[in-house]
Amino acid sequence: MPNARLRQMYSAMLRLRILPGRLSPQPKRTAFTVGLEACLVAPTLDLTADDLVCDTLQGPAIDFLRGKSAEQILNPTRRLRSPGTLAECGSATRLNAPPTGPERLWAAIGAAATLKAQSARTDSKDGAVLVCYMRPDDAQPVAWTKALAHVATHKLPLLIVVLPTPKPQGPRSGQMSTLAIRNRIPGMPVDQDDAVAIYRVAQEAIGHARIGGGAALIECVRYSVEGQKTPATDAISTLANYMLPRKVADTRWMESEAKSFARRIGLQLVHPR
Repeated sequence: MPNARLRQMYSAMLRLRILPGRLSPQPKRTAFTVGLEACLVAPTLDLTADDLVCDTLQGPAIDFLRGKSAEQILNPTRRLRSPGTLAECGSATRLNAPPTGPERLWAAIGAAATLKAQSARTDSKDGAVLVCYMRPDDAQPVAWTKALAHVATHKLPLLIVVLPTPKPQGPRSGQMSTLAIRNRIPGMPVDQDDAVAIYRVAQEAIGHARIGGGAALIECVRYSVEGQKTPATDAISTLANYMLPRKVADTRWMESEAKSFARRIGLQLVHPR
């Protein structure tokens, strides 16, 4: 993974962590992104405007992540002279999908089918893909099974990223990955706080989908051992601890990134982790 991409990922995750502190009123629980930074940033970092992204979470923080500037988010009625401060988390086109889980899943499936048809018409060897974010409870198991079976049959250019549940699932972690595998789709559980691992798995899945290899599912999970307290982890500090010994960046750069963004959005004090 290139050093420049690591720094870009760190900055995007950091900005996504800081921004909610300036939002008023505070985001509802259903739109809360704190703790999900690696899951939301890493899979879409390399997407282009020809690709699509569909979100299960909604709200200002997601709008920022998908291309709206922080200044526009905080002052929607103000006319800006410059583009403003962006998350810089890929440039995929956002798919406006229905709010309910099953309808959103099928809307994403339909859009992925359209992308496949377009690629076939142009005889493209590097087609566009759709990254669809879902939560396990967005659809019932029967609905998931039907949808995944359809995706597998038609080999759609689709990456489904399943966000973690609020509470550790213990031995139930990885159930969505197992369901995907049962329906002939690669299903991969990945640590929700390991941005590098999520990025690498996503890039392999996206590359496979671009050349017609079909869909995949990434399940972001919080690993835990039954009967033991789940250790406190954090995606941003985990990424920092990966970057520092490799001299990708130093603490001065990381502190500067946090202070600079906080200053732009009017925060006097921020802790990046």
